[in-house]
Amino acid sequence: MLLSIFYRDDCFKSFFLRAVLREMSWELREHDVKSPESAEKLVLLKEKVGSGEAVITPAIQTTEAYSHEIYGILEYLNERNPGSPMYPDHPSARLFTRSVLYRSIKPIIQAWDETIETGDAAALLQLFDEQQELLEGIVKSNKTLRGSPDMPNYSEILFGVFTLAVSRHRQIQGKAIATWLKELMTRQSFKDLAPEIDKLFDSSVKASSPSLTGGH
Repeated sequence: MLLSIFYRDDCFKSFFLRAVLREMSWELREHDVKSPESAEKLVLLKEKVGSGEAVITPAIQTTEAYSHEIYGILEYLNERNPGSPMYPDHPSARLFTRSVLYRSIKPIIQAWDETIETGDAAALLQLFDEQQELLEGIVKSNKTLRGSPDMPNYSEILFGVFTLAVSRHRQIQGKAIATWLKELMTRQSFKDLAPEIDKLFDSSVKASSPSLTGGH
């Protein structure tokens, strides 16, 4: 099934959702709204479905649906993905995964955005330290939390993108997490997006650094 995603190349939710979609079986088309043509296309689409004119990302469109609400998108993708589901079969495991998503997405976005805006990764690193115990639990239980044994689930992809960004500022110390991240990086979904994340954070650090003449 054809799916279009409208995204921003500095947006955590966009990276997360693009990685998710690469793990699924959609016929995927991507539109970076920094392109005026893509932004205009999104505005026209939103006007058509009665969803205002603001360029909100990430947003998805299929032949049957449009949404820019991240939690609704995740539920829709899980149900309609032509391939394996992202959520595990067991109700308690699904509850845990949904709870992780609701609890973690917002603070990661805040730390991510602050790092990009200031070039200072302190908030990103502090949040990672605070979330490390949770992540270790996800990594150790990932086989029971997956909808398919060979495909990372939503919470793994969420923390995978987050941990990848952290690793660009500090070496990942925990052996289990480092091994898990290394395995994720062998997947095409992460191979595709890792260079963009590298470029994003490299640019943010350079932008925040004083010039050789003392300017800012």
